[in-house]
Amino acid sequence: MLAAVIVLAVAVAALAVVAAVLGRGKASAVARASSLDAELGEVRAAAEATIAAAVEVVDAD
Repeated sequence: MLAAVIVLAVAVAALAVVAAVLGRGKASAVARASSLDAELGEVRAAAEATIAAAVEVVDAD
């Protein structure tokens, strides 16, 4: 079950990053790279929080 939660969190994070990058339009490559780096940091933090919550749920059972 934990593996399924992790896979789902990573998939959602990847889709969010792709949508954000595609939505940027014609921004310069440097600006896009900087923005992507910041967004990946946010996605990583969200994924870590999701995984920590899933571990707590599994440990509670």
